[in-house]
Amino acid sequence: MAQLYNCIQSEFEMWTAYSPERKNNLHTKKAKKLPFIKYPDGVPCTEANVYMLGLWSRSLSQRTEDGGTPKTYASHISHLIRYCYSRGWAFTALNDDRFGDFIHFIHHETNKFGKRVRGINQVRMIGQTCIDFLRTVADFHGDETLIGDQDFHAIKVEKKEVKTFVEGMKEPRITFQYTHGSIPKGDSANKRLPIADSAAAAIKKQIDEHKNPYVKSRDTMIYQSLEQTGARRTEVMLLHVDDVREALRKAKSGKSDTVNLQFTTLKRKEEHTRQVPVPVTFLHNLKEYITKVRRKIIKGTIGKENDHGFVFIDIRRGTPLKPDTISTYFNKYKHAAGITDECFAHLIRHAYLTERLKQIILEHKFKNKDEFNRALLNTEQFKMQLQQWSGHTRPYSLNTYINLAFSDLAGVRQTYNAVSLKSAVGLVKDELETMKADLKNSRVTATEIIEKMRSLIDAFEMDINLAIKIDKENNANEESEEEQVAHA
Repeated sequence: MAQLYNCIQSEFEMWTAYSPERKNNLHTKKAKKLPFIKYPDGVPCTEANVYMLGLWSRSLSQRTEDGGTPKTYASHISHLIRYCYSRGWAFTALNDDRFGDFIHFIHHETNKFGKRVRGINQVRMIGQTCIDFLRTVADFHGDETLIGDQDFHAIKVEKKEVKTFVEGMKEPRITFQYTHGSIPKGDSANKRLPIADSAAAAIKKQIDEHKNPYVKSRDTMIYQSLEQTGARRTEVMLLHVDDVREALRKAKSGKSDTVNLQFTTLKRKEEHTRQVPVPVTFLHNLKEYITKVRRKIIKGTIGKENDHGFVFIDIRRGTPLKPDTISTYFNKYKHAAGITDECFAHLIRHAYLTERLKQIILEHKFKNKDEFNRALLNTEQFKMQLQQWSGHTRPYSLNTYINLAFSDLAGVRQTYNAVSLKSAVGLVKDELETMKADLKNSRVTATEIIEKMRSLIDAFEMDINLAIKIDKENNANEESEEEQVAHA
């Protein structure tokens, strides 16, 4: 099915105000990557593009290569545009029954395997975006009877108060959201559950068995990037070669107790980056992919002089991969592995955050969730550590992960450095399995395997030394505290 929108790719600017005091009189604002929406027959959809301009004027994020938040909204309202077009309806001809039928249609739409295309929460998001769009349609046409919360409105919606607790504010921020009786209630049961170990292993196995060595190497590193950093899909796609080189440079200098990799943080109005601690072994694997696979693809496609610098690229064209491409690949691997449960890239982030919270709980010896939350409220350094790892601006967003972490740790005794090494050990095990398969299938020579082993051991040794250093510092701090108590 053809996409109904394209994102403006040129350095496009639009004027926002006129000022006689300015030399050129006009205030302008960049509008690159703003979606331009058409009907299925190619005719521009005026109401939809007016809606996009409204989002642009509200400064919703357009930082990502694929158009960011406005692109997501364009995708949502495309379902309603296509639905109305196929039935010959103008948007102003919609009523309660027709809008309800539309929600029922997108909720029960199935793919070629007979499974529903989208979950309840996605249907809710599409429905609420379409309500917002139809309110713009009503304003555009001056139609006061189209949509609202009164009995005379053709589409009757309910206005709900939404309380959002923002860090640093005593009182919640109150906003209003419109919903419709046909929109299903949220499915909280499937919210933020980490990817199952069996599903993760099955996906890795499918990647490892890919016949194209370039695709295999790239997709392995995409998975490791999701797994080892907890970054969102788009954040992984924005990872730059220079960021990897800088992290490796700092790792080799040995001046820091931790090795961090820089990521662009999404879901912020302002440009923002964060430093995420990663195993040296992971950086070593990234370097291998960049120097031995990515470099060859760039040279054979767009050329070194046109290198854009993004780590993950299209094998045939050398262009940066788009976030939706990760979802497409993930779906293929999922079906090939015969996985029937929910399994998508964002679940890897949930697994990462749960594991990292377990690290903090063990490091600080928190006994329960109440102790943890008190520290979260009272310790600025503690908050910063969580925010650097997760990219969340509000600590309460982590509540689900906190519950999962304490549940997993019930009755478990581990030392902090053992947990911190878990990621590195897992990477080494995965890499050894790949080497065994490559050697068995004669994809590499014994000499190449020996060289890979040397590099892998060097990187793993750095991870071990960092963990030992942290462990010694923790023990020294504990002994100091015990001495102070004894003297007191």
